[in-house]
Amino acid sequence: MSKAEMRPGDLIIFNNGSHVGIYAGNGRVIQEGGGLKKVGYLNVSPGSSWYNNITAVKRMF
Repeated sequence: MSKAEMRPGDLIIFNNGSHVGIYAGNGRVIQEGGGLKKVGYLNVSPGSSWYNNITAVKRMF
């Protein structure tokens, strides 16, 4: 599935699986990482650095 088809609830795979988040809609991914020990959002809008690191989009349902 392409990045353009992302919908809320999709799993977003970064850097060939080294990081995974859940697409929340409006160009944002819910994730936990970076040693912060809290949940936060990543900007995955087209042109963002995280958008360029998306390697797969998976829909579970």
